[in-house]
Amino acid sequence: MTTERHRCTNRPPVGTRHHPHASDDPTPDTWDVRPNGDRVCSHCTSMHPDDFAALALKACGDAAYGIEYTQFPWRLSVFQPGVDSDSEGAKRFHRWHAPANPRPDETANISLAIHLTRGRKIAAAKASFDA
Repeated sequence: MTTERHRCTNRPPVGTRHHPHASDDPTPDTWDVRPNGDRVCSHCTSMHPDDFAALALKACGDAAYGIEYTQFPWRLSVFQPGVDSDSEGAKRFHRWHAPANPRPDETANISLAIHLTRGRKIAAAKASFDA
């Protein structure tokens, strides 16, 4: 199932020739809906920015959800219950899908979610060493 069309900003610009991902269609991509309801970009598999903001809010209060940095500066990994593969739900958020002017509360929630996720992982690792 798909929702609204868009153009992934990771895709080369219209008129770019001889590129494997080139397309002259101004909106060649869709937000595909995964079984858990997450919307993901059909081109890059990034989570929809609105879904990402909602997940960040959940991660602030529920340890089952999380967001963390990856080795790639444009990508954040997302963790949520029941999502072990891309076919089940979103696993990543690419920063090129971030809104140009995010709301301050969303930015704060994302920062806090990243901080809490890291703290939970450190605590879990410490507990495994102490056991």
